[in-house]
Amino acid sequence: MPGSRHKKARRAVCSSCAGRKPIHLKLVYSLYHDLALCRGRTMFSKPDIQRVLETAFLPSKCECVVALDETFSVKLLHPESGDIQLYVKGLSLSEVESSRSIARLVLSLREQRDLMGLMDLSMRRLA
Repeated sequence: MPGSRHKKARRAVCSSCAGRKPIHLKLVYSLYHDLALCRGRTMFSKPDIQRVLETAFLPSKCECVVALDETFSVKLLHPESGDIQLYVKGLSLSEVESSRSIARLVLSLREQRDLMGLMDLSMRRLA
């Protein structure tokens, strides 16, 4: 529009990445640079990852335990009987550094749980 003033995106540089390309800040979130990954840390805290995983499998109960060695385990329990549907341990926290990687993990765990359920069903039929 003629006569209107458009604000340009502010430019900022991450202190640990000085000399690299500038970050274009729009509102609060930068589309070009992830400061959390730049610093070598995951984007989410351990309690955030636990909460996301534990709520992703509702109505099944999910227990997510983070160990001191930066690994975690996930146990899925049947909502009515309390039987263990799936137990996976030794998952690395560094593998869940973004929402996309958490979504991939949830999908993978659901597939494994469903496969274990099918195996259990076929074993019951054989008995």
